[in-house]
Amino acid sequence: VSNEKRLVGHILLAASFVSILLALIPTPCSIYVRIGFKIDSRQTKAA
Repeated sequence: VSNEKRLVGHILLAASFVSILLALIPTPCSIYVRIGFKIDSRQTKAA
């Protein structure tokens, strides 16, 4: 049981680490999302 809990803990740690890395590294998808969000906000302000 302790080994399973340890494994789950490692998986959770790895998942959070990967998510933090993805958040820090400017991947093309995040850049596109940011650009799209800026364009959307400008359009809503103009309208």
